[in-house]
Amino acid sequence: CEFETSTIQCEQAVHSSLLGDDSDYSVDVEPLPLNQEQLDASVQISYYALTNIDVVAGTAELFLGIEMTWNDERLRWDPNEFGGCFDTLFRASLDLELTNIWVP
Repeated sequence: CEFETSTIQCEQAVHSSLLGDDSDYSVDVEPLPLNQEQLDASVQISYYALTNIDVVAGTAELFLGIEMTWNDERLRWDPNEFGGCFDTLFRASLDLELTNIWVP
């Protein structure tokens, strides 16, 4: 954030505007671009470690990282309207109880 607004105030204002009670944002609605039938999304899986192998059961436990990228136009704002706030973080999870935004 720039100007006289703190980073916390900037981010709270963006979140309230985009995801607050007065917004029409829904995590249940896919953010399809105008005049398109599908959303482009990418997934990157990073392997970190093999944590367990059970030969008898034929199972393995892995420690992986998953990064998903997509564009949700509903989460766009004008930084000049929010004290110069150019970016913020949103909680994203495949668990609907834990996510703030739509996730593929």
